[in-house]
Amino acid sequence: MRRRTAILLVVGLAVAYVGSYLFCSKNGAYVPMGFGAGKGPHGEMVLRSKRIGLIWEPFGLPRSTYEARSIKIREMVYLPLIAIDRGLWHRKQNETRESYYSDYF
Repeated sequence: MRRRTAILLVVGLAVAYVGSYLFCSKNGAYVPMGFGAGKGPHGEMVLRSKRIGLIWEPFGLPRSTYEARSIKIREMVYLPLIAIDRGLWHRKQNETRESYYSDYF
């Protein structure tokens, strides 16, 4: 009986872990892999994509310092699932002309 309970507990925790990742990552998006200084459409210096590709970011982009901190903690907790997700489903993509548009807005 104890062995069965232990197995059910481990399976339940694994399902909850994966399920919570799926729930948290529903707002994910492909984002540029790196940023750097560059010229904007009117010749001004702007921070823009380095054009090295897009990578899946499962928790969206942080909007504030507090949110950025919580996203980093979440990424550490879910690092194994993020690696599996990026390796199997959301693979790296090349940047397209359309993805450049977001650099300036």
